[in-house]
Amino acid sequence: MLLHLRRAASTKHPRGFAPPSAEELGELRERVQEFARREIPETVASRTDRENEFPVELWKRLGNAGIGLSYAAHSQLCVNQLSLNGSMEQKQRLLPGLVSGDKVGALAMSEHSAGSDVVSMRTTAKATDGGWILNGTKMWITNGPDADYIVVYAKTDTQAGSRGITAFIVEKTFSGFSCMRKLDKLGMRGSNTGELVFDNVFVPRDNLLGKVNEGVRVLMEGLDLERLVLSAGPLG
Repeated sequence: MLLHLRRAASTKHPRGFAPPSAEELGELRERVQEFARREIPETVASRTDRENEFPVELWKRLGNAGIGLSYAAHSQLCVNQLSLNGSMEQKQRLLPGLVSGDKVGALAMSEHSAGSDVVSMRTTAKATDGGWILNGTKMWITNGPDADYIVVYAKTDTQAGSRGITAFIVEKTFSGFSCMRKLDKLGMRGSNTGELVFDNVFVPRDNLLGKVNEGVRVLMEGLDLERLVLSAGPLG
């Protein structure tokens, strides 16, 4: 009974949520297939693959349909984290543009030497007057070359392991932030992916996501849904 209550208390579904029926899932599958046939003809697909460039005109249409790797990274890796862990001020300031598709979101966790092993990351955030100074790099970041807002994980206590990581919201206009390069990938070429650099980037206190040194909790709270959504791609 206690385990059941804990699971119920930790669910991310809104109160009264009912899972979709088999018929509704079938209808969704058909709509996605229709969207792809209508909006992504062979000419668009081949151009995207050849030029390694996301078709900007499709962004809002993909958002309305809720499909695509770039949009999944935007909605599940950024918007979802803000919805779950953002302050009321952050939600009011950032979510409208992200939800409308006027802004692009991303999440930056992985590094050259730290993929799934998040504890081994080297990006640091040192406290300063009014906020933190971020230094480091992030690698293989979906939407990195285009993102307006990026959820970034950095070490605020280098001696505390998983208990010394904090989540921040970095805006592309912040001084010292840049996308060093866009990656030339073998597949998923329409999903812009890049290497990000944080060179003495000042992040104001208002852009702290969650609590200091509790970034792993923020990260793991969202990864269950994120991995579930993104796993649908390889399954087809």
